[in-house]
Amino acid sequence: MDTLPDTVATATENTQLDLPATPDTEAKVRLGLLGYLAVLATAYNFYFAAEIFIPLFLAVLLKMLLTPLMRLLARLHIPAAIASLMLVILLVSVVGGIGYAVQSPAQRWFHQVPREMPKLRARMHDILDPLHQVQEATRQVEQATQPDATRTVVVKEGGLSEYLFSGTRSLLTSIATTLLLLFALLATGDHFLRRIVEAMPGFKEKRNAVQVVHLVEHDISLYLVTITLINITMGCVCGAICALVGLPDPQLWGVVAAVLNYIPYLGPLITISILSFVGLLTFPVFGDAMLASTIYAGATLVEGNFLTPLLLSYRLQINAVCVFVGLMVFAFIWGIPGMLLAVPLLAMTRIICDHVPALNMIGRMLGDGKPSALEAVHQQAAQHGNSAAK
Repeated sequence: MDTLPDTVATATENTQLDLPATPDTEAKVRLGLLGYLAVLATAYNFYFAAEIFIPLFLAVLLKMLLTPLMRLLARLHIPAAIASLMLVILLVSVVGGIGYAVQSPAQRWFHQVPREMPKLRARMHDILDPLHQVQEATRQVEQATQPDATRTVVVKEGGLSEYLFSGTRSLLTSIATTLLLLFALLATGDHFLRRIVEAMPGFKEKRNAVQVVHLVEHDISLYLVTITLINITMGCVCGAICALVGLPDPQLWGVVAAVLNYIPYLGPLITISILSFVGLLTFPVFGDAMLASTIYAGATLVEGNFLTPLLLSYRLQINAVCVFVGLMVFAFIWGIPGMLLAVPLLAMTRIICDHVPALNMIGRMLGDGKPSALEAVHQQAAQHGNSAAK
């Protein structure tokens, strides 16, 4: 009769002998490692070449956003170069007009906030008094337990004016680069599509390439236009709430809300915090001060749970986990511009992956795990074929 150790050893040997050789596993592991290194290399390039990639991606997104208007002008037999110039001038006029309208109140608040901070601390003293007591006790304990430290004086070079001048110069350079790239992308039109079609070997491949490119362009344009209209609506709602409640400069807070709404979850929270801050500086009663931020918080809940799902198909939505990861990654790489571009770029990536069969798995990971656009089309075609056969 075999003992227990002999039985276990025999079972282990049988198990090891029964395992088949899997050379494909090693290939998959190598492919996964290569993919990981490729992602790291891409992030590295994005980080150190931000002055190139930010205008480039922003121009691509604006091109997709303006594609419906470009097609409308093409139907009116307007040359592509003239139509592109008209759209760039229109974009600059709209953005410049909005910036000019909010420039004066923004500058006023920029200088007013440091002066109003003592007033805000006085308002919040009663609410945060228990927390201040805990912090004071903690500070006293740290001073009692730590030896006297030598103070170090750090002399900072430059000043605020030099920093703002440098930032403004870099911003103007990025804006000019973006506008030039946008004009070039709009003027060239279907140049890249024609090059892709010419590279296809047969007629069937050429037709499939044209269909895929048109579907991708249509879905990306639909997503960007829908999201932009939703954000403009939320900006108007925020401005109307501020005007009705009595907050000063409602047009400024409406523009801030519309821009920050491009950042899911975090953007509305920042807007609510800003409205609460402005309310505390404006109204003496705490309930009145929190009224605008509370109403806008309810509006964002309605927008996030009803309006956006209603207007956007599930094929154009992004998984919440991927949104948070994308925001963290792009914020680390590009800062605030990265946070604004993160979700549109993720949506473009998902749409492209949905229409390319080899990348469907990535598209499903970025989405909700539901069928991709290509799979949905095939399922509908199969259902129609089954119903016709019956």
